[in-house]
Amino acid sequence: MRTCISLILIFILSLIACADNASDSRDILTLEPVDIEVDEGVIKLDDSGNDNSSPDFGISDSEREDNSIDVEDIYLNETNYEDTMVETGDVYDYTDISTDAMTSDILTDTYSISPKRGIPVGFPWVSFYGSSKGVDIDKVASYFRLINIDADPDLGNFTDSEIQRLKNNGKNRVISYLNVGSCEKWRSYYSKDPPDFKSCVNSGALTTVYSTEYPDERWANLSNQDYQSLIVNYVAKRLADRGVDGFFLDNMEVVEHGPNAKYGPCDSKCSQGGLELVYRLREKFPDKLIVMQNATSDITLNGYTQGIWFPLLLDGVSHEEVYSNGGDSEALSQMKKWRDKSIMINDYPFWLGVEEYVGKCDSAHKSEAISIYNKAKSDGFNAYVTDESSIQQSPCFWE
Repeated sequence: MRTCISLILIFILSLIACADNASDSRDILTLEPVDIEVDEGVIKLDDSGNDNSSPDFGISDSEREDNSIDVEDIYLNETNYEDTMVETGDVYDYTDISTDAMTSDILTDTYSISPKRGIPVGFPWVSFYGSSKGVDIDKVASYFRLINIDADPDLGNFTDSEIQRLKNNGKNRVISYLNVGSCEKWRSYYSKDPPDFKSCVNSGALTTVYSTEYPDERWANLSNQDYQSLIVNYVAKRLADRGVDGFFLDNMEVVEHGPNAKYGPCDSKCSQGGLELVYRLREKFPDKLIVMQNATSDITLNGYTQGIWFPLLLDGVSHEEVYSNGGDSEALSQMKKWRDKSIMINDYPFWLGVEEYVGKCDSAHKSEAISIYNKAKSDGFNAYVTDESSIQQSPCFWE
């Protein structure tokens, strides 16, 4: 009899232990919807006042009172972002987060967007990399609202005062070209180490030549920590010190190349390193605008770094030759996916640009340029039409 009683007690205690363990287990079939709200650029939990409306995820009463999220255990599946609107005051509904859908990406903390971010007026915009010589600075400043130049101090394209004139008393945003995916031989930091940094060459990050068309440029492995430090803490800082409002990231498409690419091979570590580099750039310059050119595939659109949805690190994206030179249906499809996210950065729509090339900025090409502007506008994109990718020395007005 004692043996039977003992066995019964052991069985009951085992059931209690299993129940306790089950209450703490993350292996839940399906969680109820979680409402998340963005207020003043900070992701916050919407307190409905009804504890049964959403799981508490271990959030304390005090945390609920101020509505802030500071948890390590919310797993987000990228598919739950399909209808997300990243907008001040909007409510996000992450539903049907099941164990089968869980990924290794974890929202580890609140993500704050600086109130200084966002592009108030994104059209018309211009991108040119020549000097101010022969350029009517005041005309550019009065005509364009977003202006992309190369502010590398070694080039001497613009003086600090000219950059301020381009800003037109805060009416415009001036950003600078920043090559993150490759390195040109004519940059001062290509082979010569800046103080306390390793050059592009000495970082060991460089891989193949860019292409037969650009033999004086080499792709980079973006997971290389010395290279990341060079770009973020030296190259970008020098641009920021010029007084520009942000950066125009070029050649990020290396993250899409894959390990077997003839030019610029980039494995999964390299690809994730590219996202990490942009995260470090955002951390270093929380108030600056960051616009990424090309690289608009799902690798970036659905990417995460440091638990943050990658697009939230950016203020806009642009893609080349979506409509010109035969067009690019894949690029158009990708850009529409970004558009359909309806992302907002503070009070401003996430900027979506296209840069198109028609050979020359003259009357003979004006009708083609106007047609491209109209197509882009109908698709919800801000177009700039210029001569050729390898030229872009002066602004095109198409008046």
